[in-house]
Amino acid sequence: AEYRRKNTESFNANVNLTITLFKNLTFKTIGSYDYNHLTDLQYSDTITPYSIITGAKKPIAGLDTVNRKTYTNSNVLTWSVKDFHNKHDFDVLVGEETYDLRTETHSNLFKGFPSFTTSDQAFKNTSLGTPFTGYPKLSKTRYTSLSFFGRINYAFMDKYLFSADIRRDGASKFAPGKQWGNFPAASVAWRVKKEKFMEKVNFINDLKFRAGYGTIGNNRINDYLFLTTYRNDGTYFYGLNNQAILAYYSSSLVNPDLKWETTVNRNYGMDLSMFHGRFDLSVDYYDNTSKDLLLNAPTASTYGYTSQLQNVGKTSNKGMEFQLNSVIMRKEHGLNWNASFNIAFNKNKILALGTNQQFFYPAASWGVSGQPTDYIERIGDPVGSMWGLVTDGFYKVSDFDYNTATGVYTLKAGKVTDVGIIGPVQPGSIRFKDLNGDGVIDLNNDRTIIGNPTPKFTGGLNQQFSYKNWDMSLFVNFSYGNDVYNANKIEMTNGYSNNSNMLKIMQRRWKVVTATGQTAQYVNSSNQVMGIPPDQLEALNAYANIWAPLKSAGAFYPHSWAIEDGSFLRFNNLTIGYTFPVSKISGLKMTKLRLYFTANNFAIITNYTGYDPEVSVRSNPLTPALDYSAYPKSRSFIFGVNATF
Repeated sequence: AEYRRKNTESFNANVNLTITLFKNLTFKTIGSYDYNHLTDLQYSDTITPYSIITGAKKPIAGLDTVNRKTYTNSNVLTWSVKDFHNKHDFDVLVGEETYDLRTETHSNLFKGFPSFTTSDQAFKNTSLGTPFTGYPKLSKTRYTSLSFFGRINYAFMDKYLFSADIRRDGASKFAPGKQWGNFPAASVAWRVKKEKFMEKVNFINDLKFRAGYGTIGNNRINDYLFLTTYRNDGTYFYGLNNQAILAYYSSSLVNPDLKWETTVNRNYGMDLSMFHGRFDLSVDYYDNTSKDLLLNAPTASTYGYTSQLQNVGKTSNKGMEFQLNSVIMRKEHGLNWNASFNIAFNKNKILALGTNQQFFYPAASWGVSGQPTDYIERIGDPVGSMWGLVTDGFYKVSDFDYNTATGVYTLKAGKVTDVGIIGPVQPGSIRFKDLNGDGVIDLNNDRTIIGNPTPKFTGGLNQQFSYKNWDMSLFVNFSYGNDVYNANKIEMTNGYSNNSNMLKIMQRRWKVVTATGQTAQYVNSSNQVMGIPPDQLEALNAYANIWAPLKSAGAFYPHSWAIEDGSFLRFNNLTIGYTFPVSKISGLKMTKLRLYFTANNFAIITNYTGYDPEVSVRSNPLTPALDYSAYPKSRSFIFGVNATF
């Protein structure tokens, strides 16, 4: 069994002050302090794969703590003038903001606890176990940033609107000389409804067209990547006087030329309001490009590292967004029904990578050592495309010749073989498609894009109802056309670890043992496939609908069977409330009393076989929509009382 518990303690303090210095001129300062203490307890019993593979079938316990302290301060000066000469409105804003984040992490990992040690016993008596090599670990980081910004807004007769702003951001994540980035933006709008030719169009209350262009920066990378830093976490060690001495090593190839990643946003939109606010529609088209992406790019092996964080590549995101708000029914003492609906369509692709680079593979997102990559970044394809072999069922008895004298099964001539992937090919072995037609499955020629994590469209619908003293709200959201890489299916259907539990889908797997316990099929020491006669083997597996569990390293190779449709319709929130009439509660000295029931994440419609299709366990944007031991979203039911005295 596995046990995991996370606990977070938080403390927040905020202070703000606004001073009117002169007419139309104000100064505002805001300060905040946040403290978070996270405790993460993990326990793996003797039957878990983690204990079997790395803990010699003894319990393993991990205790991690993370302390984060965040200091923020912003100071803003605003000059605002309204209705100047009955035509002009404008305001000017200048300001600065500082940010200081300090993080301290302690990690402990113990193995070798006595069998049957409970999780509580392990956490309270860590001395019963032995620390893993490289533990305990201590990590301290500090990230600071300083920003200056300014903005000008101008409106002429509330008809022609203009806005321009600029930010200059500095971050400690980059080397001196590379720390600062400039990010300007501007937008214009035309409120058509204010024009004379629209005065008599009474059913339209507002109509506005707008366009915007701007840049924003991204510096979401680890700290100190421009400096050579050293670690001694047990990855490398040497022996001295019969003791393991941890070696210090540089964990990454530093890059002092790192700079801000920049995204250019282009937006064109329309806002429409009709029928006295009963119908509001916003339409947006956007065309965004990101350049100087902060990505781990492959490097020549002569550097001693497989990759280096660099500013490489360019991506494109284009799409449409629609927002519709409507008052469907409105009666003062009857049924009222409001609805808000949004839907967004997005397409992204990679426009450029490094110099003379058409594609690269991120590191494998999960699995055992030496596992091939499962994502690809390639020019012309979506970011985070899933990459692997194409599943083609499993080998049947009819695919083999059988030697009655020796009991040896041999794959028939002309049949595609994936011996280089799974080892000796047997009846019931998983089979992959031969994409290049050479009759042999291999990683170099028979992998392709097997999944796209980007939905065709996403959206949500929020509805609010009221009838007399009753009120109800219902919010659903949806996603369509996105793929999810369900790595759990690969992990929990293979036989790499003996005696491991498997998913129910393997209940009708190809069998290699008869009902009486006789071995029906095996591979001998000469890598020959031995087995009972074909008619008996076929009868034994007459109802098999999936391959036999793989035991070789190929058991973890990514293939299309693990890619699933991640489309879903989620019922996120339902709230039903009843407010008592004032006359009924006046004797209780109350002015308002409302009872309500709320259900959060109470239902989902999806064909995804995992816990939750809305999943991505890695923080790496190059390996999105991966489901591997993800904890499902919680479901809650709440009954509450709102009382005002």
